[in-house]
Amino acid sequence: MEVRILKKEDQLDLYKLETIAFVGSMDVDEAKRRYAEESDGNWNYTWGCFNDAGKLSAAVINNPFHCWYEGQKVAMGGVGGVASLPEGRTKGAVRAIFRAIFADMRAKGEFLSTLYPFSHSYYRQYGYEVCNMPNRVVFPVAALKKFRQTMEARMHLTGEPIDDFKTVYDRFAQAYNLATARDDFSWKWTLGGDPYKDRKYRYLLYEDGQPRAYVNFRPGDPKQPGAGHMAVVEQMAFDGAEALYNILGFLSKLSAQYGHVQMTLPGDIDLPILLDEPYECECTRAFSGMARLVDVQRALELLRAPQGEGECAIRVEDEFLPENSGCYRLRYAGGALSAEKGEFEADLCLSEQTLCQLCLGALSMDQARWKQDVILKGENPALWALFPGKKVFLTNGF
Repeated sequence: MEVRILKKEDQLDLYKLETIAFVGSMDVDEAKRRYAEESDGNWNYTWGCFNDAGKLSAAVINNPFHCWYEGQKVAMGGVGGVASLPEGRTKGAVRAIFRAIFADMRAKGEFLSTLYPFSHSYYRQYGYEVCNMPNRVVFPVAALKKFRQTMEARMHLTGEPIDDFKTVYDRFAQAYNLATARDDFSWKWTLGGDPYKDRKYRYLLYEDGQPRAYVNFRPGDPKQPGAGHMAVVEQMAFDGAEALYNILGFLSKLSAQYGHVQMTLPGDIDLPILLDEPYECECTRAFSGMARLVDVQRALELLRAPQGEGECAIRVEDEFLPENSGCYRLRYAGGALSAEKGEFEADLCLSEQTLCQLCLGALSMDQARWKQDVILKGENPALWALFPGKKVFLTNGF
């Protein structure tokens, strides 16, 4: 089998593969015309596996993103479109593609890969682990009556400038590991849809002429029980508690159109404790995005240095990428941190998956110690200083 990035001439075969894999439908002649007209496409970052007869049998899209990690912008691969033909499954095609993607990422100095799984257990075989666990909440509009909107609200129309959205989002996103550093394509997706035609509503909130927050919402799907009179918040960002309260105050004015609101908030924000009556709010954890460390040493080197000084050694086991396996010594002092691979006596032994959760902050050291793959040897305080639990929020779909 051959594994490589697709070329433009492979795009039609990719359409066909995805149609079969995702039980879709396509007009081949129409697809040919569309393919001939496209000057660019996702073949630039889609990897394919070709069988011995030269037929495309599996494909994986590795969307090029950047995200925030420990206060820095880093490259992030966003895996999607994992597809294979039924007759080619269980032959290692998808596994071969993932190995090629990870090798390419390591060669470029990229260390972080993410995806939205159809099955968590399936993607754990490639080293991924759940790291994005936001709070999904549903509550009556009437539950927001205590909040006041003191900031000016302006509806954003299709074609108007989006600079103020970018300003608000950048302030919000840099506090969260995994939050994407959006490019123009991401913003086009985020702000898509016309309020009059598509019922996609976008509002910016201003204080003294400065943008402080935004909220994008749409009506719920009437085909879903109870969702017909629900405002579904698709995106929002805010630069502090007062800006969040103003979003809630603005939403409280929608009682004439909607009975309930649904939104997804970062895991560090518990909406029920902000309401007068927590019983009125249904809150669930959304175990959605997964991540994996493609280059463990690079991920460790970019950790924020805790205050003071300390040292610890961590032994990592990565079954899918054995080049990550080994023992790493971390030292920090004076605001600087170093990580080196070698033979050391480990204070902590764990899988790459759990290390990924710790590095991103999806789990704290106190939480991770309960996992079956974790062996803690003593109570080295440096481990708790390095992995206290952090704010994580994967903000883009792909």
